[in-house]
Amino acid sequence: MNDVLFFLVLIIVSFGVGSFPTAYLMVKLLLKKDIRTLGSKNSGATNVLRTAGLMPALLVLCIDFLKGFLLVFIVHHGAGVAFFPAKHLALLVGGLAVLGHIFSPWLKFNGGKGVATGAGIFTALYPPLFPFCMAIFVIVLFFTRRMSIASMVTAVSIPLVSYALHIWFHTGIDLAYLVVSILIPVGVILAHRKNILRLFAGTEPKISL
Repeated sequence: MNDVLFFLVLIIVSFGVGSFPTAYLMVKLLLKKDIRTLGSKNSGATNVLRTAGLMPALLVLCIDFLKGFLLVFIVHHGAGVAFFPAKHLALLVGGLAVLGHIFSPWLKFNGGKGVATGAGIFTALYPPLFPFCMAIFVIVLFFTRRMSIASMVTAVSIPLVSYALHIWFHTGIDLAYLVVSILIPVGVILAHRKNILRLFAGTEPKISL
């Protein structure tokens, strides 16, 4: 397979893997219902937690995480193509996976929020980031009990923590990585726009801890 064909196939596969409607299929399988008509009407792990319980939600979370992690990890440690180094190709793959998750064609381009998939992507790209962002997520969730706030705060922290860690370890940060580490969180926050409106209205539901 030549580089151009491989590149095109990878683009299609990346978006396709990201678009896999994990939460929708889980609720359809367990409850025989459309998750888009239940709870917050979002096709994501949090709504699975509200409608189907903890274990199905954890399974959805893991699968959505792996949707971002596996392809990016494989591409990042591969050879790349003639016109795209591996590290930049991995960034493109990750971005497409998140787009596929948020704009899933299987759900009429109305998918999840991209949080778990984004977490998988950045874990594959820069593993030291994971424990710090996970700590931020857990702390914010504990004090606010709102998954949306924890998700958005963690998303905003990604470029900041990435930059701080690169300074701490005296390693140069790739400009393309920095740009993607900003763009993906922006996409995640935009996907939470209904949650933001509910937060301002005081109607955003809390998570029981």
